[in-house]
Amino acid sequence: LAAGNSNWLTSNFSVAGSESPGSFFLILWALLTGGFFRFLIQRAVSMAGAGLASKREAALTDLALLLLLVSVFIPYRPGKMKLFRSSVHVALAFLATVLFYLAITSLDLKLYFQYPGHFSLCTGLLGFAIAATAALLVLSGFMISSALEFFLTVFAGLWLWLFCRRIRILKRHWL
Repeated sequence: LAAGNSNWLTSNFSVAGSESPGSFFLILWALLTGGFFRFLIQRAVSMAGAGLASKREAALTDLALLLLLVSVFIPYRPGKMKLFRSSVHVALAFLATVLFYLAITSLDLKLYFQYPGHFSLCTGLLGFAIAATAALLVLSGFMISSALEFFLTVFAGLWLWLFCRRIRILKRHWL
């Protein structure tokens, strides 16, 4: 599903998934990753309890998942005179990513301001992700590349795993 034989900086998942059977894999990828991230965020919110009293992050994640799913059902074929649909596809997928990262940043900052020593690693890693995203965007000529999509997906999964672990440790020792 990734860039395949093409350059990871000049192609992306949407290009690879624009024709069959890639479109099936793009939809499957969206369902699996979106569902996985939704599960982890809801788990973090329920684990933290009163520390994350707001359910805003879960709602942002639900909206991000919905936008991601809608985006993968809109064909990405800019070369076939479907520029409007392709633009909507890109805008929805980009907005889904932004909303998701806003949700995890909000979760992090809520706990960081309460327990700075315990969540400083998570906060620092989010700062690293912002710098790495900017670097990948520059390297790819400001295109959403497979390298960027892969980095953001893997980073978010690992970050959420670490974040849930930190909450578990915090609950065991301080709450």
